Amino acid sequence: MMTAVDSTPLRRKDFRLDESVPLPRDLGHRVVDEHHFFYSVKKASYIVTTDLGARFVELFREAVPLGEALEQVCSERALSPEATAEALRRLLIQVEKNRFYEHSTPVEDVADHFPILCYLSRFCNLACTHCYMAAGPTISTEDDLRTAEWAEVFSGYRKVISRLDGPLGKITLTGGEPLARKDFFDIAEAARSEGIFLEVFTNGTLIRNEAIAGRLAGIADLVQISLDGATAPVNDAIRGKGTFRRITRALALMAECDVKLRLAVTLMPANAEDFAENLIETVSAVGKDRVEVRIGLANVQGRADGSVRFADSVEGEKVLRSLLEKLYAKGLRRPRNIIPNFRNVSCGFGRSVNIGSEGTVYGCAIEEVPLGNVRSEPFDELAARIWQLGAASEVDNIRGCRSCDLRYFCNGGCRLNNYFRNKDLFITSCTREKREEILRRLVARELDQDPFAPNAARVGSFWLA
Repeated sequence: MMTAVDSTPLRRKDFRLDESVPLPRDLGHRVVDEHHFFYSVKKASYIVTTDLGARFVELFREAVPLGEALEQVCSERALSPEATAEALRRLLIQVEKNRFYEHSTPVEDVADHFPILCYLSRFCNLACTHCYMAAGPTISTEDDLRTAEWAEVFSGYRKVISRLDGPLGKITLTGGEPLARKDFFDIAEAARSEGIFLEVFTNGTLIRNEAIAGRLAGIADLVQISLDGATAPVNDAIRGKGTFRRITRALALMAECDVKLRLAVTLMPANAEDFAENLIETVSAVGKDRVEVRIGLANVQGRADGSVRFADSVEGEKVLRSLLEKLYAKGLRRPRNIIPNFRNVSCGFGRSVNIGSEGTVYGCAIEEVPLGNVRSEPFDELAARIWQLGAASEVDNIRGCRSCDLRYFCNGGCRLNNYFRNKDLFITSCTREKREEILRRLVARELDQDPFAPNAARVGSFWLA
C-alpha cells in the first residue's frame, strides 16, 4: 500500500499496489517548458508532472497496477526503488489533491447568489490615493438617487429574487462613504425591510460613538471597514492624516456590537511589508472573537495610478501569497478554499448588479458598459435582464471558447474585454498567445501549489479567532 498526503487541505489517501489509478478517460496532454500538463475537460481538472511522472501516467492509462508500474519505471530509468517511489508519491499527491480520477464528479459553477452593490454616493469625507471611484469631499451629490428611489430599487430587487426562485439575495450599501449621507439610516432601513441580507461597506471614520455603532449593528448583518496600513504612518499616507486612529476606534466600537465584522485590506507596494509584519497584532487589538479579513489587490482606476499596483498580476499574486503565508504562521486561519473539479464557466458578468449613485446599472464591478438606469426602467426588469445575460454568457456559449480545452480553467476571461475588442460579449477576445500564457500560468501555479489556481474555487474568507 502507498500513502499520499495532501496538506492543503489535509487529506490522506491510501493506494493499493495491486490496483491501478483510474485517471480520466478524456486525458489531454501538453508539454510546457519541459513540464507535462495532463488535463481532463469533462472532469475540469489537471495535473502537472515531470518526465518520470508522465511515464507513470502512460502506464496508468493502460491500467497497469501501481506495484508493476514501480518495478517497470525503476528498471527502465535505472533508478533506485526509493527515488522511483518518491516520484510516484509526488504524482499521487497531485492526483488526489485535484481529484484527477475518472469517477470524480465535476462541481458545477452555479450562481447561488445574485447580489446588488449600491453606490449611494461618490461623495466621501476622505480622498484615498488609490480610490478606484475617485471619490472625495468635492464630489457633487446633486444627481444622487433619493431615499424613495433607493426604496423602489430594494422593492424591485425583492421581486426579482422571488421570481428567480434560486439564487439568494444580498444588498451592499457602499460609496463613496455611505454614512456621509444624512438619510443613510433611512435608506438602510428601507433595504432591511425587504428581509434580505444587508451589508455596509464604510471607511469607518464616521462611526464616532457607541450610539452610531449600535444603530448600524441593529440594521446591518455585516459591516466592512477599510484599512490600508497596519500602522498609522502607512495607513495615513494612503487614507489621510489621523485616519488610522479613527478607523481603529470604529473597529473597537463595532467589536462591542452583535454584528459580523470584516476588515477590508487593499494590498499595494506601499503597504505589503507593513501588513505582513503588523496586521495580526492590529486586528487582534480590536478585541472581537472573530474578525474576517478580506485582502485584495489595487486597481488602476479612478484616482489610482501605476504606483499602487505591482508590476503585473503574477507579481501581485506572488506578494499576496507571501503575505498570506506569513499571516498563517502568525495565526490567521486558513479557510476551506479549494474545490477540486470546479467547472468554472463565468467571469462573474451578470451574476451581480452594480448600481451607480445616479441610477446607472452595470452587470459587474467594471462600470464601463451601462445596461440601463433605474430612473427610466423598473429595477426588477433591469435585474432580470442582467441575470439572463449572465446565464447566456457562460463559457460554453462563447464563440471561440466553447471548443477550447482550457475553458473551465480560465472561465473564458472577461466578457467586457470581448465587448471592447469585438463589440460582442459572446465572441472571445482570446488569442493563441493568450492561451499559451494561460497554460504557462496554470503550470506555474500548480508547481507553486498556489491557492489561487484557476482550477479551484475560493470558499469563505480569512479570519482571525
